[in-house]
Amino acid sequence: MSSQKLTRSYLHAPSKLPFIGRTLGQQLYVMAEKYTDKEMYVFYTDKERFSFSEMKEKSQQCAAALLSKGLQKGDRFAVLGANHSEWLITMFACAQLGVIFVQLRLEFPIATIKRLLEKFGCKALLLTRSPSDLIEQVSEFIPTLKTNDKTDVKCLSLPDLEFVVIGNKESKVSGAYTFNEFLQIGDESARRKVEEICWTIDIDDPCIAYFTSGTTGVPKAAIHNHHCVLNVTHGAGTYRSDVDGFDPQWDTTRFAATMTFAGGACSVSKFLPLVRACTTIVLYPAFDVHTMAKALKDEQVTDGFFFIHHISDLVDLPEEDTYTCRPNIALRSACLSGSVIPAVLRHKVTKFTKYVTSCYGMTEMLGTHFNHPLDPPHVIENAAVFPNGGNEVKIVDSNDRIVPVNTLGELHFRGFSVFMYYWGNDEMTKETKLANGWLRTGDLAKMDEDGYIRILGRIKDIIMKESCNLSPMELEGILYKHPDIVKALVAGVPDSRTGEEVCACIVKRPGSSVTEKEIKSFCQGKVYSLLNPKYVLFVDKLPTTETGKFSRKGMSEIAQKMLNLKTD
Repeated sequence: MSSQKLTRSYLHAPSKLPFIGRTLGQQLYVMAEKYTDKEMYVFYTDKERFSFSEMKEKSQQCAAALLSKGLQKGDRFAVLGANHSEWLITMFACAQLGVIFVQLRLEFPIATIKRLLEKFGCKALLLTRSPSDLIEQVSEFIPTLKTNDKTDVKCLSLPDLEFVVIGNKESKVSGAYTFNEFLQIGDESARRKVEEICWTIDIDDPCIAYFTSGTTGVPKAAIHNHHCVLNVTHGAGTYRSDVDGFDPQWDTTRFAATMTFAGGACSVSKFLPLVRACTTIVLYPAFDVHTMAKALKDEQVTDGFFFIHHISDLVDLPEEDTYTCRPNIALRSACLSGSVIPAVLRHKVTKFTKYVTSCYGMTEMLGTHFNHPLDPPHVIENAAVFPNGGNEVKIVDSNDRIVPVNTLGELHFRGFSVFMYYWGNDEMTKETKLANGWLRTGDLAKMDEDGYIRILGRIKDIIMKESCNLSPMELEGILYKHPDIVKALVAGVPDSRTGEEVCACIVKRPGSSVTEKEIKSFCQGKVYSLLNPKYVLFVDKLPTTETGKFSRKGMSEIAQKMLNLKTD
C-alpha cells in the first residue's frame, strides 16, 4: 500500500526484498546444496517425486547430453506436451547451458507448431509422454521420425532440427531418443563441463519463450531472461510482508501447479521451490476436478494458483463427495486468476481455505500484481491488486498522459518483470515495449488513492455502444451478485443502430428457474444505463482460451449464432 494518498494514477511499488543475482541453473545448484533431500517437485498422477538434489542431478545429466549433442548458449530447444517431469528436467538443463527453452502450446494447430519450430530454428524437440497421439501429430511434418535412425532425423522443412526426444520410457519410433536413452549420452566429463558453463551464464541472458494466446496467425513469442523469471517468482505476493510481518511459512508450503507449464500463469508454480525452498505439487497432466480434489487432500496442499474455472468446479462438486469435505483439504490460501473473481465464489472458496486472493499478469510480464491476505476487506472484495515491489505502474489516457486516480485508462507497466522482446518481431516489440521502458498492457484499469488497481477488461474487449466505451467486467461484477448465477460473461454483439449491444451470457445455478426478464430487472440501477444487457442468454458452459481464461471473443461468436445476428 502506498504510504501517502495518491492523486495521480502513478505508483512506484517499494520493496525491501533484494533481487536474486543468479540464473535459474545457478540457483538450482545453490538450493540443491542447501536443501539436498527436501522434496522439490511431486508429480501426482505420474507418482514421481524429486528432491532438490535429484532435480539437480537429473537436469545436469540432461544438460550433459545436450552438450554432447552440440547445443550451446543461444541455441533453441523446443518442448511440446503435457506437464511431466521430463519437461522440468529439460528446462533446467537448458538453463544451465544458456539454451533458450521454447515452450510450445498443445492448443496450437500442428501447422503452427511446425512454423514456430522453423521460425526459432530449433535444434532439438522434446515431446512429453502425453498426450498419447503427440508423436502421430508431429510425424505429419517430421516423417523421418518413423523412418530414419534417431541420429539422423533430417527433415527438409526443418533444416535446423538435429534430434527429437520423447518422454515415453519405451518407444518403437526409430527417429527419436526416449528420454531415458537421451540421459545416458553425456559422460562425467560433460557433466563437469556443464557446471563450468552454468556459472558463466549471465542473469540478463534470455532463457524462456512464452507464447501469447488468443492470437491469429503465428503467435507472438515473448522472450524473458533469468533475472525476470527468478525475481518475479521471488517477489510474488510478498509486498506486504515488510509492512505487516505476515509469515507465509514457506518452509512448510506445498504449492499446487494447476496450469499448463507452457503458460506464463504457471511460472510462479514452476519456480517457487527455487526461491522459497517449498514443494510444488504438479496435480495432473490435464485438468480434471476430481483428480485435483483428491490430490489436494492426499498431498496436503497448502497453497496454489487456480484459474477461476478450476476453483469453481471444485466448489460445485457435490457435498457428499468425500474430497470436498473441509477437514480433508488443508489449503491455507488460494490465489485466483483468469477472469473477474466474483464475491460469491470467493465466499464459497473459504470453506476450503482461510485466505482467497487474486493475481494479475500477462505473457509479457508474467505474474506481477497480487493482493494479499492482510489487505483491507474492500480490496479483496473488489479483486484489486498491487504491483510487486521494484516495479512502476501508471494509468494513462489515449494520449499516454497519466490520469487522476479512480479514472479509467490503460495500464502501463515498467520494471524488471517486463519481457525482453518478441522473437523475430522488432516492429511489434517497439509497439508494445516503448523506448522509455513502459509496457503497454492493452488492459483497462483504475488505480485508487492507495495504489490498488482494478483490472476492468481488455481495450479490445470494450463494447462500443452509441459511441461510448463500456467495460463488460463492470456488468459481470453485478451479475455475480445474483444468487442464481454461477458464472457470467458479458460480450458485445453487432447492432446496426448502436454499433454494438450488450449480451450477458449466464450459467444458472442447477435447478434455478430465473428468467431473462428477472436478470434484466436485477441489473437496472446498478450499472451505467448503457450497460444494461439487451440480450440475456443461458448457456451450459462458457468458452475458455487455451490458457483457461474465459473467452469473451468466443462467447460473442456463440451469442451471435444463438441470436441469429449478422456479422457483416
